[in-house]
Amino acid sequence: MLSLRPSIRTIHLESLNAAQTQAVITSPAYPLQILAGPGTGKTRVLTSRIIHLIKHHGFKPESICAVTFTKRAAAEMQIRLHTMLGGDVASKLVVGTFHSVCLRYLRKYHLEAGLPPTFQVIDEEVAFGLMSNLIRRNTSKIMKMEKSVPFPGPTLAMVSAIKMSEREPKLDSVIELLYLEYQKELRRRGQLDFDDLLVYAVDLFERHPELTRNIKHIFIDEFQDTNSIQYKLAKQFTDSKRTMTVVGDPDQSIYGWRSAVKENMENMYRDLPDCSRVLLEENYRSTGHIVAASDGIISQDIHRIDKHLWTANPRGKLVFTKCFDRTDDETHFFAKEIVRLKIAYGLEYSDFAILMRYNAQSRAIEQALKELNVPCRILNDQRYYYRPQIRAIIAYLRLIDDETVESAFQHVFDVIASSSEPLTTKKIVHIAEKYGVPSMTYLRGPRLELTGLERSLVTSFLHDLDKIRKFAYEGATISQLIDYVVAVIRPELIWDSSPDQVLSWKNIVELKDFATKFQLSKKEMRALKQNAQTACSDSLTRFLLKTFPGEIEEGVGEQVPEVVISTVHRAKGLEWPVVFIPAVEHGFFPVKHVDQKDTEEERRVFFVAATRAQALLFLTHSRSRQGYRSKSACVPSPFLVEALRDQKILYTDEYPVVTADSRIAMYNLLRRDIPNAEEIERDIAISDIPLDPSDAYYLDSNRRPITTFESSQVSLSPVPPLSPNTAQYEAKVMEFESTQALLTWFFRSKSL
Repeated sequence: MLSLRPSIRTIHLESLNAAQTQAVITSPAYPLQILAGPGTGKTRVLTSRIIHLIKHHGFKPESICAVTFTKRAAAEMQIRLHTMLGGDVASKLVVGTFHSVCLRYLRKYHLEAGLPPTFQVIDEEVAFGLMSNLIRRNTSKIMKMEKSVPFPGPTLAMVSAIKMSEREPKLDSVIELLYLEYQKELRRRGQLDFDDLLVYAVDLFERHPELTRNIKHIFIDEFQDTNSIQYKLAKQFTDSKRTMTVVGDPDQSIYGWRSAVKENMENMYRDLPDCSRVLLEENYRSTGHIVAASDGIISQDIHRIDKHLWTANPRGKLVFTKCFDRTDDETHFFAKEIVRLKIAYGLEYSDFAILMRYNAQSRAIEQALKELNVPCRILNDQRYYYRPQIRAIIAYLRLIDDETVESAFQHVFDVIASSSEPLTTKKIVHIAEKYGVPSMTYLRGPRLELTGLERSLVTSFLHDLDKIRKFAYEGATISQLIDYVVAVIRPELIWDSSPDQVLSWKNIVELKDFATKFQLSKKEMRALKQNAQTACSDSLTRFLLKTFPGEIEEGVGEQVPEVVISTVHRAKGLEWPVVFIPAVEHGFFPVKHVDQKDTEEERRVFFVAATRAQALLFLTHSRSRQGYRSKSACVPSPFLVEALRDQKILYTDEYPVVTADSRIAMYNLLRRDIPNAEEIERDIAISDIPLDPSDAYYLDSNRRPITTFESSQVSLSPVPPLSPNTAQYEAKVMEFESTQALLTWFFRSKSL
């Protein structure tokens, strides 16, 4: 029996509700599904069950594998397990994303997987460059098959779909031709893309099932987002033992476009008939009105598993919904209301989020916030790493690690040669392509096509590159390598577009701090029997993997309180006290031209957005929206119309009034210390904001919002539900020129 901290003998079961306790203590001898709605404490239940298996059932930590979908979720789980079990025990657990767990096995068993020991994992940027070259190289062949040449991005997406569906490619289309060429080139280079990590792992475990026999129980988070190949991986881990715990919520399955299979929940029930199911339905995140409204939205899907969110939290404010005359009025409202609520409640800007359906919506929102000096950021893990200084440094380090990465060479040489005409990156690439070799291979040769001045520039470039690589082989840390790179690439060349050079230095300092996490100590090197060169190479490779767009750590970069602007998909799993959802309109929720299956996924997207809110939820839309060429009339989302029809009492068009009691209620809900009332009252007086505002506070005098509904117009008599086929609704949309006319028709109509 493992020696555990005495404090955890019962603590992992404390404060759990009845359903959570049942999920934790259910026998691990049989498969278990935990259907956890938003805010129902799924991470706590998952970690508590892992602890329970170790404590009460004698599982060894190294025999438990826990798989998540995001690095944030994996990190949160590891922190909780480390706190409850102690570092020695928690570190033995196999915890990570699907990709990182597969990478761990492929590194360890590379021979069995048929991979070189130093195989590399390429990022999306490298994959894009590779596909671009393949399309260019096969243009004549493609033109014989089709009249147009495909773009690299969509082609890669379809290649990914082929891999994730395990479909055998045939030479009957351009995409499958490029798929075969792409895989052939990856094998030649000894490289894998992110999808290959899963594909190669499935093949490895199929041929060597004994490699997973040490795993006695596997946990999978966000199971509703698994695709076909991930489900196959899960079954490979549990084939003979049939011991698996999955946590998920079909109501939050919003990644069908990424090959996710929501039906995997039912597939698991079919494949494992002794599987049991526990429902977690009590929400701890949100107010009663937000929970009831959200449950009403998702309950319109008649094909879903029958479960209902509820909460013991106070009812809180009604859900706010309003229609504005123009998009500018809508976004201006966001800015003014955020400023007002921040001061009136004593919140931080980081307590607010604006959740969009499309990234393209952000421009108007950012502009409105900027006009009132409201700090904001786009929730995008790639942003920090795409700052010019950071991109240049990482590209140089990538080139040190592997000279065959063409995109890294081109980025670095663009910076190095930016003030050194006449030699250009384009010229080098063109010559190298003529010889059919990577650009760096050409530069390492005689370079006969270059002039004496051009060869001199290349010689200097290679000298600096080799010098830094020599430092790396002599045991330099990654932080030291960053210093050398900064000195070589001359910072002024990458700061021309940066208005704040102090911030640029801060970015580099943060990168150096982040790099220290990947440096092995001398003691670790001795334990692994590694010399300085191998240790540096391993550390640099791991560091570069973490800076890939798909694997970027959250929390790196400047951290200041800012309003978060995000797509709904990126916001999944997060929460904020105050959430605004703009453009709750047909064409956004749902998007245009979707079939019935996709319409239900769009409803789930809307549900996920609404359940991010803890205390206040705002649903807004516009009467008209300016398009690329012209202004078009808008109509409210059918999901919102259904919600107003069935649960009108949960919604209001009256701006939230802030009182001392509502302030206390919010902080109790958020489990925060109540702020000093006198300080808040003083800030309110200085800022001159209204606690009970009217339309005039938000809009110009010549405009007023059109309310989403008028209580005098809404009949409380039963209205037939919308048909699953939305054709009738869309036909009526075309008949009306304004939102108000459509709503008046809808609320007064007795039938469709």
